[in-house]
Amino acid sequence: MQMSNEEVYYEHFQRIKILDFMTTMLGNYALSKGYDTFVDYIDMNCGAIPEGNYNQVIDSSAPQEFLSLYTGIAHKRFAFAVNGLLKISSDYFAPIKDFCFRTGKDLKIGAEQITSPRDAFSILCTFILDGMVGEETKEITAETENRVEWKKLVETHGDAWEKAGGKLEIYYELQEAFGNGLINVAGYEYKIQNTEIFSLEKKS
Repeated sequence: MQMSNEEVYYEHFQRIKILDFMTTMLGNYALSKGYDTFVDYIDMNCGAIPEGNYNQVIDSSAPQEFLSLYTGIAHKRFAFAVNGLLKISSDYFAPIKDFCFRTGKDLKIGAEQITSPRDAFSILCTFILDGMVGEETKEITAETENRVEWKKLVETHGDAWEKAGGKLEIYYELQEAFGNGLINVAGYEYKIQNTEIFSLEKKS
């Protein structure tokens, strides 16, 4: 059944909130390591997303405009947080990647929700912020009983990572970790090759 516009907007807002939560946790991690100005650095370069639920944050008279604004901010904040830590030390990459996996896992997607590769693909689309509200960003190019493959129709993360002075490949490695945390319980593996070929496959 097709979702209403309000449902599409709400689901998109939840993706924004997940990515912003991850940025907040990375900021707290930096503070715990003694980098007292780290969060200020992110806020100054990216702006901030107000706290609150959908009805408190999104103006009902212009939901798409507000969602588009906060989508851009969320992408930039995550990029600046990750790259800010990596500029301090490349040793932070491993814990950041592990954090991304655990965040996906902590969303507790049940195995009963994923009975096919298409189900796993739907879960990724539900939880990973990718493009503006309602934007078609993916096209499935191959599908079998145990595997689905797709390509991106438009690169939606490059601008934020370029502004943060980071490599897009890093983002996709972290997205891969988050996605595998989401679907791990169902025995599927999410792979991204060269930031261009995306696949989900049932583990043998």
